[in-house]
Amino acid sequence: MKRNLAILCVLILGTCGIQISQATGETSPNIERKIIQRIPVEGADEELQMMLITVPPGAQSEPHVHPVQGMNYIVEGAVESQYAGYPLQHYNAGDSYIDLAQVTHEVFRNPSNTQPLKFIVAFKIKKGVAFKQSVLPPSP
Repeated sequence: MKRNLAILCVLILGTCGIQISQATGETSPNIERKIIQRIPVEGADEELQMMLITVPPGAQSEPHVHPVQGMNYIVEGAVESQYAGYPLQHYNAGDSYIDLAQVTHEVFRNPSNTQPLKFIVAFKIKKGVAFKQSVLPPSP
């Protein structure tokens, strides 16, 4: 069923006559982000985006927030993820989950020492706004 979520996203975009754009890369330390689809929302200053993210073995992201919810599908590997106030979650290839909006994403790591993590995330966001935003450390 979870694999069907990713397939459904692609089918919906395809039946709307939307062309897959050429992938562009954005790299933060060791984590590769490629936008594989970007679609303007008609009549709004928003767009739909789909990203393929690759996290090397053992890599992790610093704490961050997402300004909007995202739908994730794990293509390969596994991830450990925890939001502030929530228990640590573990997802494997074939699983899907939702990124929370405006809640600090405290833990996001590839627990494997040998296998990369690859996942797809889809979301609707204001044009020009990054899906992953750094969390400022608390003032002393």
